[in-house]
Amino acid sequence: MSPDEVKECLVSTAIEGVRTGSDKDDTGASYSMVNLKDAVESVLLRKGYISETRPDGDLKKIAQKIAYSKFMEGEEEIERLFDRYMDQLNAGDYAAAFETMNAMVKEASDYQIYGFFYILAELL
Repeated sequence: MSPDEVKECLVSTAIEGVRTGSDKDDTGASYSMVNLKDAVESVLLRKGYISETRPDGDLKKIAQKIAYSKFMEGEEEIERLFDRYMDQLNAGDYAAAFETMNAMVKEASDYQIYGFFYILAELL
């Protein structure tokens, strides 16, 4: 999933109308709250890993396996990009090294999101 897809998933499954609970907040405003179980289940349903809602224990196992797999793939990709970056830098190909650095930064952002989902799966 892209970062935008992750954001959409979290927003679309959020619980509406959670009060702030602060004595200093006199606006009467309410805020959405992330619903981790529904967010992960929504992703699993959309990706075809499950075909219907499952008990929490099954959902947790599936989410952990998928998130960990993506987390590890992201780590491997960052290492591969870093090696390429260093090779280009050492060869004096600074334009290519700059492009590889940009790709590495994007991959690191995705990697952080997979890590976040892995942590969320552990907390389910």
